[in-house]
Amino acid sequence: MEAVQAAKRSILRSDDHVVEDLLAEAGEFSGLLHLDASRKAMENFLARGGQTREGELRLGALVNEINDSASD
Repeated sequence: MEAVQAAKRSILRSDDHVVEDLLAEAGEFSGLLHLDASRKAMENFLARGGQTREGELRLGALVNEINDSASD
């Protein structure tokens, strides 16, 4: 949920101040990296081969698998 909220805040920013907006977006993203849920999702993605060509080819299914395992 935090990631969705951060993404929405990034989208809602005007593009009048591009540099400031990009820095704010980077801050939003960095703020998510310390969360246990983020770490678990990244580990799960890598464990399922998400960084490989095969993982990229089945990205939709991979995302569903990760989401399903996160709700367990």
